[in-house]
Amino acid sequence: MSQRRRLALVLLACAALAPAGGAAAACVNFSGASISVTYDPLSGQSRSDLVQPISLTAARQTASPEPSAVVGQFVAQSGQSQFRLGGHDGPVYTVVTNDGTTVIVGQSAPPLQQLQYFAVGFPNSPTHVTETVGGLKLVVPGGQDVAAGTYQESLSVQYRCLAGGHDDVQTHGDAATQSAVLPVTITVPNKISANLAGGQSRGQIDFGDFDQLSHRVSIQVRSTGPYDLLISSDNNGKMLLDHAPKGADADSTSIGYKLSYGGAAVSLGSQGRFDRTGVAGDDLDLVVTADPVAKKRAGEYRDTLTVTFTPASI
Repeated sequence: MSQRRRLALVLLACAALAPAGGAAAACVNFSGASISVTYDPLSGQSRSDLVQPISLTAARQTASPEPSAVVGQFVAQSGQSQFRLGGHDGPVYTVVTNDGTTVIVGQSAPPLQQLQYFAVGFPNSPTHVTETVGGLKLVVPGGQDVAAGTYQESLSVQYRCLAGGHDDVQTHGDAATQSAVLPVTITVPNKISANLAGGQSRGQIDFGDFDQLSHRVSIQVRSTGPYDLLISSDNNGKMLLDHAPKGADADSTSIGYKLSYGGAAVSLGSQGRFDRTGVAGDDLDLVVTADPVAKKRAGEYRDTLTVTFTPASI
């Protein structure tokens, strides 16, 4: 009589996830409200940009001649054409105005030479009048493969005060810098997505007549950080014979097996840690290798595995 055995699979996925403080200058004092946002490459930000309005004010200080306007631009700690928050592995971002003008430069850029600046005018009013700098936005482009973590930076502002109009920005007075005006924190949560082929969360491994003792199922894993894998079994690591005869020898009605995942041996009930796979993800094989079946009773054998993926602490 032929034997037919099935091993059912159930996949589960979990998730996990946080804080952030201007200075004074000669003719103007800038003040920016801190920005703290979450960028999730596995959800909305996989396709769309993250856009956050910037709250910035400019307070006219005592100076002679009294400035009628100020022009400024933000200064990033890294990059010239591409700015990454908190270092070379951080998310790419920029600062733009409502009309799309980029108003951020790298530290080595000549101040206010690239026509990349914002402007705010001061009316004929008291010296310490405060004006809102409108239309500024922090933009984090979508589709970035960024590792989980918290990325922080405080943007400085370099500026010139003008005594009349904006026409002579490049030559009117010396540029000054106010440090740490705009604190920015971008948190990339440690998240994971795991699915069988076709996006399913349940599947089946069919050993047929055991002409092959090893069978595999491919699991697509997308993660922003490292993750833990835990596999449990309904029958404690054995496929058991359906409707086993009463009093039958337990050894003849059960088939043990071994597991490997991503090429590494794994043990039931023992948590293993694996590296992040990124936004594109990896297809990793879960391989089940059955013990020899020579002296087993005929019939259908089965067990159910539950494979749990959990973002690891970083």
